[in-house]
Amino acid sequence: MALSKQYTARIVADMIRGVVKALGEEELQPLEVLSYVNLAQQMVYNEAPKELYTKSETVSESSDTIDFSTLEVDTPIKLVDSVNGTVDRKGLLEFEELADDPSKRKRVYATQIGESFSLFKGDEASAYGTFTFTFVRKITPCSAETDYLDIEDKYINKVFTIAKELVREQLGAK
Repeated sequence: MALSKQYTARIVADMIRGVVKALGEEELQPLEVLSYVNLAQQMVYNEAPKELYTKSETVSESSDTIDFSTLEVDTPIKLVDSVNGTVDRKGLLEFEELADDPSKRKRVYATQIGESFSLFKGDEASAYGTFTFTFVRKITPCSAETDYLDIEDKYINKVFTIAKELVREQLGAK
């Protein structure tokens, strides 16, 4: 889901082509141009407020596991069970010891393993309800020059500046 309402990759690509031409270098291949666009966009994303990219999705539990591999998760924020409330996240070692701790019987806990959560439901906790997963999503790269950038329009000048610096650095210009 692109955040820009106005700027496609083409506007940055055209600027990159202008820099290359001004430096008297050979024209870049279309995929090379897009790689500069996406790298500049990624660098702006890394500095942008993460609430711009925060999403909540309903996720399914199966055999005490929630797979979120299809969601393009950059950073997990929280997992909430509609019946048992916020799911406490634990490290793997602590998670493995939950069954031995009587004080953990009334809650639901999770540990992240790759792109999934393993769940532990204490024997006094209610049955699972609906899970809502809140996370910071990854940026969506442009695969064509007609794609809209996945940054807010107010950051376009940063994308231009970074793309120009990347190209000049790669081509050895000052």
